[in-house]
Amino acid sequence: MEAAALMSDEISFEGPPPPGQKHRRDWSKVAAILKARPNEWAIVSRSAQRNVTTAINSGVYKDFRPTEYWEAVSRKNETTGEILTYVRYIGPAEEEEQP
Repeated sequence: MEAAALMSDEISFEGPPPPGQKHRRDWSKVAAILKARPNEWAIVSRSAQRNVTTAINSGVYKDFRPTEYWEAVSRKNETTGEILTYVRYIGPAEEEEQP
């Protein structure tokens, strides 16, 4: 395998984030976007763990309550090793705001 192919396909050169910096996702925005497109699956997380799926299914994230209005599943991308979290809103239609 050529070195260029290896570098572009299997590894990525980038520095780590500064110490103590964490990526925080605005789950209320994610939930609102999914509610606007009910019954449609969307990838909301790409990581090395299934913790996002577990958190959504168990109601840890308040924006995904009640849990019976949401479906979340994880699938592993065998090529990259990433865990993809798929979520969809299956609850009642959101009421339109009255003027």
